[in-house]
Amino acid sequence: MMRLRKALRFSMILPAVLSCSSLLADDSNVTIKVDWDNVERLSKTTATLQVVVNPPLTRD
Repeated sequence: MMRLRKALRFSMILPAVLSCSSLLADDSNVTIKVDWDNVERLSKTTATLQVVVNPPLTRD
């Protein structure tokens, strides 16, 4: 019975907390400027391909 009360209390409090947090959210517009000509860093990764042999790939 105590577990049920705790679950009911939690299920009533959680929506109230979530709705209050959405009211406090900032709705201001954010402007992002992208400069595609400015290089910040170069990627040092290598593209790889791994083939694993499983029954659909094997040739009989």
